[in-house]
Amino acid sequence: MDFVRNVEKLERILKQKGAMVGYEYDLEGLHNEYYWAKWFFYAIVFLFGK
Repeated sequence: MDFVRNVEKLERILKQKGAMVGYEYDLEGLHNEYYWAKWFFYAIVFLFGK
């Protein structure tokens, strides 16, 4: 599915951007922020990826 592939791409991009600005994705610190950002991007991909 293209949707799944797009989401995986977005997750990689988000993790790379996080690394670039000096954040490490860890379950303790950034979990909530990352979680909501992830679903926000899921929604965008879903709406515009049709």
